[in-house]
Amino acid sequence: MRDPWEWEEEDLEALVASGVQESLTLDYKRCAALDKQNPKRAADLSKDVSAFANSAGGVIVYGVVEVNNLPTAVDQGYDPSELTREWIEQVINSSIQRRVDGVRIEQVPLNKNSPGQVAYVVAVAQSRRAPHMATDHVFYKRFNAEVLGAQGRWTEGPGPAVAGWSTCARSGACREPSIVNIADSRHRLWQRRRPGGC
Repeated sequence: MRDPWEWEEEDLEALVASGVQESLTLDYKRCAALDKQNPKRAADLSKDVSAFANSAGGVIVYGVVEVNNLPTAVDQGYDPSELTREWIEQVINSSIQRRVDGVRIEQVPLNKNSPGQVAYVVAVAQSRRAPHMATDHVFYKRFNAEVLGAQGRWTEGPGPAVAGWSTCARSGACREPSIVNIADSRHRLWQRRRPGGC
């Protein structure tokens, strides 16, 4: 199969026909999942993209119906003049703290199933700058096909908690924390080492 950013309608049909199940790196969303008039849908987009970036990366296919984690049909699609790739990109860039790099958004014309309509494939790379916080101030992570949240804040090594950045004593330049601690809803600690900035 081709890379997700090269997918066409036939690739979406192949996912359905083969019953490719949702997983750590694949999620299906019916068309109702993106709606410019509903702020909750923008918040859900922020949550889903940040969860993929905080985990192993992956692909969200907007425009495929799923039941019990299995794709059942290509949905009716979106009018590309009303729901645009630029809107999706703007929501992602404005609602996730630290901006997520390496997101690709592709329109897939649904010429066979719904002429004039499109599906969207959002490919998210695993982030080297994780964790990323969604618009609701929660850090999300994927576990298989499930998304779990972790409320927390940036902290750094020994010393006081910081808001995500500290200052290098030698150069005075800002740098990222060397260790990030986030407690999730099950009171486990996520700890990521980060390269120093000096």
